[in-house]
Amino acid sequence: MTAPLKLLFVEDEPDIRFVIQLAFKRLPHVELTGFENGVDALEALAGTYNDFDLLMSDVLLPGMTGPEFIEQLRLRPSFEDLPVIFLTGSILQEELEGMDVPNCLGVIAKPFDALTLPEQVLGMINQRQTAG
Repeated sequence: MTAPLKLLFVEDEPDIRFVIQLAFKRLPHVELTGFENGVDALEALAGTYNDFDLLMSDVLLPGMTGPEFIEQLRLRPSFEDLPVIFLTGSILQEELEGMDVPNCLGVIAKPFDALTLPEQVLGMINQRQTAG
C-alpha cells in the first residue's frame, strides 16, 4: 500500500476550492486539507507538525498574499522546506520568479482543467524528485 500524498491548499475562491477537491477526489492516495486564506491556515496549523508533502497556494489571497503566507508558514521549523505550487490567474511566471520563493515547483494557471490538474501536480512533484 502506498502512503497517501498529503496536499495542503489555500484558495479564496469557493468554486476553485471545489474544483480542486473534485479533481483530487478520484485519486484515493491523495489527502487534501484546504483553507480559504493564509490567516486561517496559519491559525489552524499553529502548533502542528508538518506532515504535508506539498502546498498549493493562490498568489492573490485576502489578508496576505500567497508568498506572504508561505514566508510566515516557513518560519515554523517543520514547514521550512515544504514544496510549493502556485495557482494563479493574474501573475506571470517571470513575476513569480522575482518573488524569490524557495522550493517553488512551478505555477499552474487558472482556470485549469480539473481532469488534468492531478497529473500536472504529480508531474511537478516527480520532476523535482528526479532532478533532486
